[in-house]
Amino acid sequence: MNLPPNFPALLTAAAAWIDSLEQQALAHGRPLAPHELALAHHAGVREPQRIRVLELDHFPQPADPALRAAAQAYGLLSERTCGLTAGHGILLRRGVADARVLSHECRHVQQYELAGSTLAFLTEYLGQIVEYGYWDAPLERDACGHEVAHVGPD
Repeated sequence: MNLPPNFPALLTAAAAWIDSLEQQALAHGRPLAPHELALAHHAGVREPQRIRVLELDHFPQPADPALRAAAQAYGLLSERTCGLTAGHGILLRRGVADARVLSHECRHVQQYELAGSTLAFLTEYLGQIVEYGYWDAPLERDACGHEVAHVGPD
């Protein structure tokens, strides 16, 4: 894997930023509705009752300039971002995110659970993004494979 020389510093900054987003979502987000719990179960989440969804008009950007630049350069944060997972916190763009986006983000929650920590997940996930690119990273492809277009009553 050909990681940039500042990857360890970026990883530390990213973990701190993601942890702060998770705390914000856990404090101010809403629990999953019953039909959304089905998405989390489909995605393999072990503790779906812990998930909190925080809907935002605009996604926050990292304060650290190097982290912000790297996130934008690798396609992790843009004006098109619809969802972002931070542990058991899911941030969704208000009015844009749907069942497909929520199911995708629930799979990332499952990946965080399997990794055991924010740092462990980000080490693997961000390393894959650098090595394969955003859309071809194995964890991202896995999340895409768990997207559900519709759930709930017809």
